[in-house]
Amino acid sequence: MMHIDNFSRVAKLVCERMQIQDVLQLPNPAESMLHGDARWPAKLTGVILAQAVPIAVAALNDRLAVINAELVELGMSID
Repeated sequence: MMHIDNFSRVAKLVCERMQIQDVLQLPNPAESMLHGDARWPAKLTGVILAQAVPIAVAALNDRLAVINAELVELGMSID
């Protein structure tokens, strides 16, 4: 299990790399949990997913377009 401070560092690094600005304004997860707010990881997960899913779908669509173009050259298609 990941220690909460390590989770916080990893989460902030992921958010910075994904350019998710609003998560960086969330309170420190250790402090939040001390005050009874255990929702920080869930909030973070939700925000990361909200950002990551469209990126992943776009990448998948790009890859499918390449595959389809290759199939068209072979006289086939996935359309």
